[in-house]
Amino acid sequence: MSSSPHELAERQHGVVAKRQLRTAGLSFASIRSLAHSRQWEEMSSEVLRRVGSPPSDDQSTMAGILDCGSTAVLSHRSAAAWWGLTGFDLLPATVTRTASSRRSSDLATVHRVRVLPPKWVTTLRGGPIVRPEMLALQLYAVCNAKRAERAVERLWSMRLLSGPSIGVFLDDVGARGRNGTAGLRRYLEVRGPNYVPSASSLESRAGQILGDAGIAVRQQVDAGSEVWVGRVDFCHVEQPLVIEVQSEMYHGALIDQQADEHRLARLRAAGFEVVEVTDEQVWNRPWEVVAAVRAGLTRLSCRSRRSDALS
Repeated sequence: MSSSPHELAERQHGVVAKRQLRTAGLSFASIRSLAHSRQWEEMSSEVLRRVGSPPSDDQSTMAGILDCGSTAVLSHRSAAAWWGLTGFDLLPATVTRTASSRRSSDLATVHRVRVLPPKWVTTLRGGPIVRPEMLALQLYAVCNAKRAERAVERLWSMRLLSGPSIGVFLDDVGARGRNGTAGLRRYLEVRGPNYVPSASSLESRAGQILGDAGIAVRQQVDAGSEVWVGRVDFCHVEQPLVIEVQSEMYHGALIDQQADEHRLARLRAAGFEVVEVTDEQVWNRPWEVVAAVRAGLTRLSCRSRRSDALS
């Protein structure tokens, strides 16, 4: 068995699905014995809760996801709350799943779709959830246009999505007539390809830290001259140094590792020195941000001296 029921529950806010236990190698008899033990209690016919685990909204949400079958993911207003948008309630849990599953649930509100493309689903804090681009479309489907617009703008300013990522999403699923498609298309069209939302508090704080340290940077810069490489968070005003601020909470859920490595490789191939810092450093250890950027500038200086010596 790859992990014990207790280990699995620890990763899922204290709850597990019986199908997960079967997949992990437990027999029906073992699962039945587990369900009737003093260490576990049934939240539904499919979900077990570890006795002693602290009850929470996150646990109730995770139970709702697990109760709806293997294709279920957190979605709509619940997903907005899970991604950190204020003004949206996590409970009652709302999930989306494919129509191939007919299971009903008392723990969640279910939306059924014919297709749920895996590339627009991810995992955040242990729970399967729609990616921000899919969430944007869902919010346009269930909220009034102004509220949806404010929510998508916030997702963009939090750097959970971008204009290009919305465009890729709409190209991929927009032709299928999903509710919310027209609203999301209008949102993107009126902003144009060069739109940048107001800076997030994270970016503002990072810019302040660099400015206070005497490191002059420009924010939200298109990197690359002859060939556009991408838009970066910060670029040094004089040196080919790029600074990317990553969210420790969301980075793993948002980034396709290979795509991210390819983008950074393109920046380096274009001659940029790339420095990555985290939101944790920005908020709690700003001296590490300054040290990382100065180390990047030192590497550039060393590179320049080696180049001069060879020429």
